Amino acid sequence: MEIEGFPCVCGVLDGSHILLSNPPQADEDSLINRHHVHSINAMAVCEPDTSIFYASTNSPGRWHDAHVLRNCNLWNKFEIGELPFNGAVILADSAYPCQEWLIPPFPGDPDGAQKRFNIAQRKTRNIIERCFGIVKNRFYALKTGIRLHKVEDASKLIMCGFVIHNLCIRHGDNGNDFEEREEEQADENLAQENQNDRALNRQLQLLNYFT
Repeated sequence: MEIEGFPCVCGVLDGSHILLSNPPQADEDSLINRHHVHSINAMAVCEPDTSIFYASTNSPGRWHDAHVLRNCNLWNKFEIGELPFNGAVILADSAYPCQEWLIPPFPGDPDGAQKRFNIAQRKTRNIIERCFGIVKNRFYALKTGIRLHKVEDASKLIMCGFVIHNLCIRHGDNGNDFEEREEEQADENLAQENQNDRALNRQLQLLNYFT
């Protein structure tokens, strides 16, 4: 709330492709992402100090960000209402569907309250982009490419990086020295999908704060 006045946020979410330098032949096709390189699509949810409190690191690079989310237990828990507090929402970019608990920006180039909503949403969501930048610079293999042959081992290595990142923050190393100087540009061009009335109502309720 203190970042840009966006209410009810319990976390910010995004995915990041972790490159694989030595992919197994058996899974090669599923690991090729839209940039035509081999990767794991790692998803994380973080809090204001960039600590990660949820991560999924076992999805192949071919999977879309929204597909990664729908196939993790975070989706299942939030869909049945297991929220950390009443009315809690997670902010995400436009690659993700609008749900009652998952709030992407308004599409297009809105003005007025929707524009203020999108600005606050984007500035708050920037935490997760900073988080991925810090983690990848802490652990160079996550930035340049993991050289493990087994995808399962690569997945565990990514999770270990996230855990050690949290330990560093807990013990006073906030990672400022590792922070990227240029903000990673989120892909805002993918269309929103599967919006339902309850999700839209929740989005409009939050919009009231910017009206």
